[in-house]
Amino acid sequence: MRCYNNIRCLFVIAVSRQGGVGKTTIAAALVQESDIRTSFEKIVWVSCGQEPNMHELQESIHEQLCGSAIPPEATSPSLVLEALRDAAK
Repeated sequence: MRCYNNIRCLFVIAVSRQGGVGKTTIAAALVQESDIRTSFEKIVWVSCGQEPNMHELQESIHEQLCGSAIPPEATSPSLVLEALRDAAK
């Protein structure tokens, strides 16, 4: 958990294990629960797979948060991070 300015908190939950044991099924069921959905302002879902593509994951997160792609001027890792932080506000 990360809290920014003691106001907003970011929770990240990662599930890792061998394929085929039901991780996605359990996680998908959890995010559909009304108690879970009402406990969070935003829920972002990414699946990393065996060989994650960081750029695609970042694009997916940004689009889920604000409905648009990462701005084209975000050409460095620090600018991409800034764009993601802005999208999460």
